[in-house]
Amino acid sequence: HALGAKIAVIEMPPGPPVLQTMVAEVYGPDAVTRRQVAADMTRIFEQTPNLVDADNYMIEPFERWHFKVDTEKALRQGVSVEAINRNIQMAMGGFKLGDMKGHTSLEPKYIVLQLPLEKRGEIGRLSNLPVPSSKGQLVPLTELGQFVKIAEQNIIYRKDLRPMEYVVGEMEGRLGAPIYGILSIEDRLQKYTAPDGVAITGTMTAAPEDDLHSGFEWSGEWVVTYETFRDMGLAFAAALVLIFGLLVLEFRNFILPSIIMAPIPLTLIGIIPGHWIMSAEFTATSMIGFIALAGIEVRSSILLVDFVKNEIHLGEDAMHAVANAGQIRMRPIWVTNLTMMAGAATILFDPIFQGMAISLLFGPIVATTLTLFVIPLGCTSIQKTLCPEHPDVEGDSCLIPD
Repeated sequence: HALGAKIAVIEMPPGPPVLQTMVAEVYGPDAVTRRQVAADMTRIFEQTPNLVDADNYMIEPFERWHFKVDTEKALRQGVSVEAINRNIQMAMGGFKLGDMKGHTSLEPKYIVLQLPLEKRGEIGRLSNLPVPSSKGQLVPLTELGQFVKIAEQNIIYRKDLRPMEYVVGEMEGRLGAPIYGILSIEDRLQKYTAPDGVAITGTMTAAPEDDLHSGFEWSGEWVVTYETFRDMGLAFAAALVLIFGLLVLEFRNFILPSIIMAPIPLTLIGIIPGHWIMSAEFTATSMIGFIALAGIEVRSSILLVDFVKNEIHLGEDAMHAVANAGQIRMRPIWVTNLTMMAGAATILFDPIFQGMAISLLFGPIVATTLTLFVIPLGCTSIQKTLCPEHPDVEGDSCLIPD
């Protein structure tokens, strides 16, 4: 810390391969502007509430020793530049003589030639390093050039062949969701002007169109989660429309399919408190569990409604048909859900699938119970609506008109 070093303990994410939760990928017209924007973004990250571990992937300026070969002296001594580089590499420990074969070793063990640390750490001793010449003589390294300090070049990160810089951070606290940090940073950026004189704002779905002006793209775990929820939400909505259409074709009205699909939002009454009880976040796997549970509850609803329909077609009174459906179908419905809940309990503490386990474990407890009330009540309401008490109405046409 006294030398300005930053130490971060990084936990590899169990899900998508991202750098950190919040990542800003900074683009710009040139390296100087791009790095200045990245440095300014890092300071904005540090000033944002609940945002911690703000950092960037730029290296601090530093110098390194470089041996500058005097080609005229080297040619006069009969020493090639390749020989000089090879001997320096051997002294510094970067030259591999070979490897050791072992019967139990999965990785090769290399034999490396290098000078002791106390010797290779002193420029004066390295200057006396002997280099063989073509004449068979050993020439000291100091007669072939000199050691000079040069500035180390900056690392250039690229994405899609475009140079960019990374600014990263993590969220914590009660408002620890990345969206709060992103909104706060976007508010602060309204008062910020980039070195090239433009106001910048982040994009979610794609990088800036060009590198003529400064800009950045939001990346990291949050963006992957956002895209996953967006795609799964659209797919789920399309599946619901398709299911509703199939139910309309099957029952030939719009009321019964609506009642059959009514238990789908009821699953959230168990899923959301379940995540709160387990102190877990609603992740992409939670969404997968919600979608799977919705399909199971629709199946249970179809079982109840189809039973009521058949009973009424056989001449049974609607109230008795609903009561019989709940009594007879309750056991197979609960057996199916309990089996699913038992399977979900085995992955309840898995770092990746915990969200799905919570959805499949806590959702049926509430959803199945309410389904056994909502569906019978809905069928009874339909009976009263479609079958007013007139003596000329046939019993087999009360619930589902043919």
